[in-house]
Amino acid sequence: MTNRIINESFGPTIRTDKLSQRESVAVVIAAIEAEKPYIFCDAIEGLAYTDAWRDAFLAIRKKANPSMAFRLEMGGLWALHGAMIRNALNDDLLLADALRKILPPYSGGDMTLYRGEGFKNRCKRAYGLCWTSEEPVARYFAKDRASDYPAGTVLLRAEVPKASIVASIHDLDPENGEFEYLVDRRFLKPAMIRVLERLPFTPRPVFRLADFLPK
Repeated sequence: MTNRIINESFGPTIRTDKLSQRESVAVVIAAIEAEKPYIFCDAIEGLAYTDAWRDAFLAIRKKANPSMAFRLEMGGLWALHGAMIRNALNDDLLLADALRKILPPYSGGDMTLYRGEGFKNRCKRAYGLCWTSEEPVARYFAKDRASDYPAGTVLLRAEVPKASIVASIHDLDPENGEFEYLVDRRFLKPAMIRVLERLPFTPRPVFRLADFLPK
């Protein structure tokens, strides 16, 4: 009886949340169909309030078919919100599929690309989406994120086939400075990837307020 009372009391809230999620997804798709990049960016930000990330990107994968003009505007979206989108969605394969629908398609050839990756992700071949054409950039990320992975990180070099490259963010946003390319790992074969270096787990320094006060 108690469980029924609790379920009934939360029922309207749950129904309202589901409606909000559907509405937020509808706004995302409507912005694409209306060719309104700035409204689309606002709608993507709005997903943070409804937690409808997966539904939204499933809908993008299924329904989106924008013009090239719209797609060219999306480089700025990725520069501003790419990390937030990846973390919130937590599904690089779905994200790769959806981004192929809203970013300009990559038109270059095969490339040598680099990535700083968690050692365990390397063991599982669960490579992330973001790679760079510049080894020093990848080395920086491998060192900077060594504190986030208890097993440490690795610096990877990959001979990436053009079919694997979702988009060249560097071409869309050259001022970004990371020479970034988005790569769908489903096209990467083991023989294409080399580990250049393994970096151990490095705890971040812990600072105390007393360290900054005059002695």
